[in-house]
Amino acid sequence: MSAAELMNRLGLTVVSQGPAGRYPRAEPGPGQGYRYWGQALETGWRFGVQPHPKATLAPALAAAFTQAGFQIMPGRTEAFMTLSGSVQDAADQARAVMAQAQAIVAKAG
Repeated sequence: MSAAELMNRLGLTVVSQGPAGRYPRAEPGPGQGYRYWGQALETGWRFGVQPHPKATLAPALAAAFTQAGFQIMPGRTEAFMTLSGSVQDAADQARAVMAQAQAIVAKAG
């Protein structure tokens, strides 16, 4: 399953496919000024959050995501978690990521 299909399964609307269609972005995001993004991997998916329009995550926000177990891209433009298992497992994990992201953005964003 592609990352865009995973996002559609979550009820999100894919608004951009990203570079070469490999990194779809979806809305609604976890808060004003943020949107979800994803990437299909050979063994799962990356699913996370990025500022919109694209920018770096504020230091406090990046720290809050890291403390919650998210990985931060080297340019500090996205926070994400790696999802694995069946499609249903990945969708369940993504819902948990969405809930965490919403709480983090509401508190630290």
